[in-house]
Amino acid sequence: MAPFDWNRRVLELLGQIVEKLSGVLAVNGIQFSLAYTPSEHSEGLLFWDTASKTLGLMMPGGYVVLQIGQEIYVRAKNDEGSDVVNGDIGYISGGEGVVPKMKLAQNDDDTAGKTIAMATADIAKNNIGYWTSTGLVRGDEDQPIDTSSYPAGTMLWLDETKGKWTGTHPVPPKRRVSVAKVIRSHSSEGVLYVDIRERHRTFNAEQIEGYPLPNETLVRHYFPGRDEYVNQAWIFADGVPVSPGSYTLRVRKNGVTDMLATTAYDMTGISALTRTELTMATTEADRVLGTSDFVTAELASDNDDLSGFGAVYVVLSTVR
Repeated sequence: MAPFDWNRRVLELLGQIVEKLSGVLAVNGIQFSLAYTPSEHSEGLLFWDTASKTLGLMMPGGYVVLQIGQEIYVRAKNDEGSDVVNGDIGYISGGEGVVPKMKLAQNDDDTAGKTIAMATADIAKNNIGYWTSTGLVRGDEDQPIDTSSYPAGTMLWLDETKGKWTGTHPVPPKRRVSVAKVIRSHSSEGVLYVDIRERHRTFNAEQIEGYPLPNETLVRHYFPGRDEYVNQAWIFADGVPVSPGSYTLRVRKNGVTDMLATTAYDMTGISALTRTELTMATTEADRVLGTSDFVTAELASDNDDLSGFGAVYVVLSTVR
């Protein structure tokens, strides 16, 4: 038989007294026991959490304890169609009354940009549970989180597998969503600090300015110095050529691999400052830049008279 819990009994009696006094009790402060450890999970129990050094509030469901001031929860329904496990990563997929619905996110589709929280306990299909948007998520023997492959301090990223995370930095075009840092490395009792944010798209106006003379090629180099993905390219002109003709544009990785689907474009009918989007190469790997790669943008023309142009601009857009 469990020992009699005098602390809880005193609180129950105090609550009854307050109720008799119309629900109001004026006090200067409440001193919680610094040595009290609850013997079991009791929904609504407020106590001093000696491990976290803050007040702990036991939530519905028999497992989750909110460390007040250190965590922010989202109470949401599991809308995935299957069980969610402790440490899974989700996004809001809808709502049911005032209760959000959550599905699992992944880094290779649009759900990545909607990622909001990590499950802080197992949640059965169609059940309501708690997801941490900021704060610690812990594993234990019953609901383990395995962080043994990652030293403390490792940044974790949203993976391409639904709901999962990885220590490998995603390569564009996969979306880069950092989800947590490892606080404790352990095979089952891993601890994560959740702080979810997408490493936002960065658009770089890496441009060729001016215009090429006949049989001349303008070349510009771009050295990203970081992992990037060239996702769009445009060309536009300041002014209209006297004698419209054709031009050739090549955007190449390391001066070898073409990053555009076509290279020859017709200037006939072009109007001043009209932007034309260029068709990128279909092979995504040809558009991925590592830290040691570079891009050359090469513009040439067979036109005898481009004097009407103030400049021809080629603009590349990259995603970091």
